[in-house]
Amino acid sequence: MFRASTLSLFCIFASISKAINLENSQVQMLSSSTFQELVLNQDATSFVVFITSQCGRCDRAIPELKQAALGLHPFVPTYVVPCDDSDELRELCSQQDVTSFPTVTLFPRGTKHPTITYDGELNASGLFYFASRRVPNNNKKFYQVDHVKTWVATPSDKPRAFLLNKDKRVPLLWQVIANNFDGQIDFASFYDRKGKGSKALGFDWDENNKKSILLVFDKESTEMHVYSGMMKLDSLTTFFNSVLSSSVSTANSVASTEDFTPSTEDLDIERKQEAQRMKLAHGGFQELIDFDFEDAIKQGHGADFHQKHGFGGLQELAEEQRKRRKESKQADREEL
Repeated sequence: MFRASTLSLFCIFASISKAINLENSQVQMLSSSTFQELVLNQDATSFVVFITSQCGRCDRAIPELKQAALGLHPFVPTYVVPCDDSDELRELCSQQDVTSFPTVTLFPRGTKHPTITYDGELNASGLFYFASRRVPNNNKKFYQVDHVKTWVATPSDKPRAFLLNKDKRVPLLWQVIANNFDGQIDFASFYDRKGKGSKALGFDWDENNKKSILLVFDKESTEMHVYSGMMKLDSLTTFFNSVLSSSVSTANSVASTEDFTPSTEDLDIERKQEAQRMKLAHGGFQELIDFDFEDAIKQGHGADFHQKHGFGGLQELAEEQRKRRKESKQADREEL
């Protein structure tokens, strides 16, 4: 069972803290023990940068890393490991095959997947794009309504979760949840742009309603339950943990009563994230056709803009966009 860590951590080591300030950021500094606990022992994706105190490139990378971490929060936690702070940390970095600094490494799912090393430019866009695009894909994406109906009507020996998604890209939130519960729950999704998936499953379609629909099934069952909780990482984590230990109906009853009031810190993080998206958006996106970014931000629709549209100015972006356009055209043909 996946457990979201509740450990409150902000270890600033004496020799490193003088040079690197991580206050008021979503980057946490790790010791050898917290690295084991929060990275290696987690069934989740972690983003780790190995640094030293005498590294100029490390110093210059930290502000960019802090911006990337803000965009990744709360889906992919971002950490820094100071390799020259103690003998234990030197040994840890040696075990992780760190030979140059900074070394930027993605741990896709603790020790269950091979690590991936980033070799691109040390800027916020590149770091964000690298981490967010490499969360393991444990979600089955459907393009045809008939395949959706077949999947829904076929019971499994595990609970199942199906997302009727109103956006072209699978949300980063959904990718992260599917990765965290890999092997315990079957995940699937369908890009329901024209409402054909909703109609096929008996739901009314409103083109003005931009909310996605999450359907959940108990194991060995085809009875649909519409999730009635909040589409937040913590909320979904608690819900799916409850599904594994009880039933969808019981878990959903609890989820429907959740009362979330954002803290001052939550609101501050949200404001910073919106400001960052505005800054990066005006730095140059390649796909802003028929999209009023500033109006969308004012209406609160910017929270997953980069997950849907990607970042401009990256060498990999053009190929990624061509791939998305090809998938979209294929989906359009199959819907006709």
